[in-house]
Amino acid sequence: MFRFKCKSRKGCVLVLLTLIFVFIINRFVRNISRTDIMNHGIMSDSNSAYSKTLTGCWSSSRACVRLFDTSKDYSNASQINVCVYQIVPTIKKAIICIYDPKTDIYISKSILNNGNWEGALIGEVLNLLRTDQHMEFLDLGCNIGVYTISVATLGRRVTALDANRKNLEMLLTSLQIGNLTRNVTMLWNALSDKSEVVNLKEDAGNVGGMAIVSGQELAPDFENSTIAVTLDDLEVMFRKKKLLIKMDIERYEMKALLGAKRFFEYVNIRYLIMEWMHHAETDTGLEIIQFLSARGFVPYAPNDRTRPLQQETRNKWPNDILWKQTDSGIDK
Repeated sequence: MFRFKCKSRKGCVLVLLTLIFVFIINRFVRNISRTDIMNHGIMSDSNSAYSKTLTGCWSSSRACVRLFDTSKDYSNASQINVCVYQIVPTIKKAIICIYDPKTDIYISKSILNNGNWEGALIGEVLNLLRTDQHMEFLDLGCNIGVYTISVATLGRRVTALDANRKNLEMLLTSLQIGNLTRNVTMLWNALSDKSEVVNLKEDAGNVGGMAIVSGQELAPDFENSTIAVTLDDLEVMFRKKKLLIKMDIERYEMKALLGAKRFFEYVNIRYLIMEWMHHAETDTGLEIIQFLSARGFVPYAPNDRTRPLQQETRNKWPNDILWKQTDSGIDK
């Protein structure tokens, strides 16, 4: 036990006041540091399972959330085939860098030939954002950034997450050319139901859309691996914010939702757009319906928000689904 002796009552008071002052200053500095980290959406802890020396990594006891450095220049990255205009109705043209269409036969080829990818769905996203100037966009599985670039061009805040570093390098180059980096926060992570190192498996013909393989032992800076986090690990970034979420994470949607219970409780998610074609006739699809309907979400076709979709016809739902937050769950 710490003891001290005072020669006078006045001396004791001064010593006591000094100790109180030091204690208050120490707590103040610690709170400032914590607040600064939270404002950037990333928690840190010296006892993390992952080292802070990893590229762009700030860590907590639960996860390692990687903030992608937007000050770097990747304009000479070997995977960039060409940078062209992306054309989306109602907003000005924006530059987007694409892969060789021979290796990316879906997104890059469509942009090169048609000027956009999923242009109609992007238009619906922009229309929804225009209904509320405070709503932000969370792009989970951003790929090369067709949605992120469009929303940033609209002047709205975007957080873009992807497991594939090459995608983020290309997206960053596009944002820098279009002077849009100030609108976008980029995260280099996969999503799962737990924090872990995951392997990335290339899909032939869809070079930007790698599948996630769980339970790997590879180093998290290996070219074909990265660190998975949960949506609950990101909750501090978005607490009490209004969000429109686009989730396209290569059949990993349910695993991501299992790690998002606190996220759905504390974040004001107004809309969630999700690929449905992989889940239409699976047990996982039913689990997704149960998870979201229990939290007050109702499914619609993105271009028809007047008639909810029915669970019994889920195998005939469109390829993409818009889940809208309401006071009641899905119609049975």
